[in-house]
Amino acid sequence: MDDFKFAALGYLNNWFQYDKRFVEGLRSGDISVKMKSLRGAANAYHVTRNFKTRADEDDKNRLQHALAALEEVGRSSVTDEDVDAKVCKLASELERLYGEHTISAASKFLWFRYQSPVVMYDSQARRCLKQLCGIDGSDYGKYRATWREQFATREDLVRQACAELIQVKSFSLAHDVRDEVFMSLVGEKWFQERVFDWFLWGNGRPQDLASPEAKAPS
Repeated sequence: MDDFKFAALGYLNNWFQYDKRFVEGLRSGDISVKMKSLRGAANAYHVTRNFKTRADEDDKNRLQHALAALEEVGRSSVTDEDVDAKVCKLASELERLYGEHTISAASKFLWFRYQSPVVMYDSQARRCLKQLCGIDGSDYGKYRATWREQFATREDLVRQACAELIQVKSFSLAHDVRDEVFMSLVGEKWFQERVFDWFLWGNGRPQDLASPEAKAPS
């Protein structure tokens, strides 16, 4: 179960196909670029359904209040000490604005804005974590603590799998990236953490979803 090579290649392609542009877009100084990136992330990660259409948000400005809430909660950098509180605060604000409390969307939006130490909350990853250690991370703080503990026990294996990606770079969406830039990317802690996410997601899928047509991980 702890062979992370498949997960490493999967997330490498996911980064270049999806996450890279969402992360870069939310760092932009252009509000329209930020809006496009947030909507793209919400669609790609299947959380758009959590946000009802507001009377003051047309298609062009969809999720503008979610973006404002994200910017406000994340006004200062996210740290290990306050990440749990900030994810929960954003979830509460999204509930006030859109009527649904969604830790999943809040954690994903904050990850795209800051990456580590944020951990994306995902039901399939949660299912796999419970299989690994028997702990049900039903709230975000417990989930992230359990996630961190399990990642720590496998970090060396994840790091090794990421380092070996250079051997298949030409077969991936990173084929035209310079080797030194590539190795810097896969050596980033946040990249390796997302590989672990990909691993958890893949192993936490219900059996009826374990098919070639299954959606990409969240």
